[in-house]
This record gives sequence, C-alpha cells and structure tokens, in this order.
Amino acid sequence: PSKSNSRIPIELKFGEVITSGTLIHKLREKAEAKATKSSKNKAQQQSQPSAKKELNEFSKCVLYVYIFIYMSYSVSAIIYFFCTLILYISIITKIADYYHIRQEN
Repeated sequence: PSKSNSRIPIELKFGEVITSGTLIHKLREKAEAKATKSSKNKAQQQSQPSAKKELNEFSKCVLYVYIFIYMSYSVSAIIYFFCTLILYISIITKIADYYHIRQEN
C-alpha cells in the first residue's frame, strides 16, 4: 500500500480547489511568515558586522600596504639595476676606446 504523507494538508488530499477554503489562507500565512523572518535575519546581519568580516577587511588592507611597499622597493631596485648597467656599459666603452686609441699609436 502507498504511504500517505501526513504533511500534505487535508484539502489537497481530498482535491479541494486551492483558491477557496483554508488552504490558500494557510499558504499565504506561511509565505508571509517566511518573508518576515528572512527580512529580519538580513537586517540583523547587515546591522551587525561580524568580527570575522572586520578581520578580513583588515587583512586585505595590510596585504595592499605590503604589496605597495614591496612594489616600491622592486621599482627602486629595477631603476638602480638599469642605472648601474648603463654606467658599466659606458665605463667599458671608455676602456675599449682607450685601448683602441693606444693600439693605433
């Protein structure tokens, strides 16, 4: 034998039209209660930021500052490297010119 679901309202079991009777009233009440409950929960969540959320925001801030400082030092190091490279190239060129001039004499 098939099991009857005790959660199904009697109106549905006996085929009552949904637009009449107490079934539609009960469904409306349940929907309104659910909507009210979810809106209250959302309001509470938005009004009280959790400590975890604040910590997450703080860690993002620290990470951005760290990246900024790291990139600043990296850019400085790259500029220093290229300036040193240009200096060495110019010194090597001067030395090569000096030896080239001496060999001609």
